[in-house]
Amino acid sequence: MRLFVAVDFPDSLKKYLSEVGTSLKNDAADVAVAREHHLTLKFLGEQSENYAAELERRLSRVSFKPFEARLTKIGTFGDGKTVRVVWGGIEPVAPFAALAKEIDKATPEVKDTYPEYTPHITFARVKHIIAKEAFNELLKRTKLEEKSFAVREFKLYRSVAGQEGHRYQVLATFPAKA
Repeated sequence: MRLFVAVDFPDSLKKYLSEVGTSLKNDAADVAVAREHHLTLKFLGEQSENYAAELERRLSRVSFKPFEARLTKIGTFGDGKTVRVVWGGIEPVAPFAALAKEIDKATPEVKDTYPEYTPHITFARVKHIIAKEAFNELLKRTKLEEKSFAVREFKLYRSVAGQEGHRYQVLATFPAKA
């Protein structure tokens, strides 16, 4: 099973992120809007059911204090020539980085492929850019409202592939320990 650890969001924030993603759909690019929103703390990849059960035990020992966070700005990932992912930045970075580090300690056998943890929310994937300048202008005009949310728990998810993309199933929830 394909697993990851993430922070979930309130429905109102998910709705807002869907609206932002939908606003990027136009004739300048073929954009797929994310159907589900979360902030990934660690991607664990394909794992056995036995590992998932052991992982729940380990993650239950991760300790963190609840904290407040907020959306900040639009960002993109790509190969330097073209945009592939549009995401929303999250601040403050430090509590997310600390939580990700604790999850890394609980899962040392799964190595991260990223040099530094950067909290973000993916809300659109760019399949193909038809008019690069027009799409870049649209990105520049798109602003995020600084919406705040509380982080009171994180979750272990299973990603299930389907005809319409991946769906996420919560396997376990781990509350903050004040």
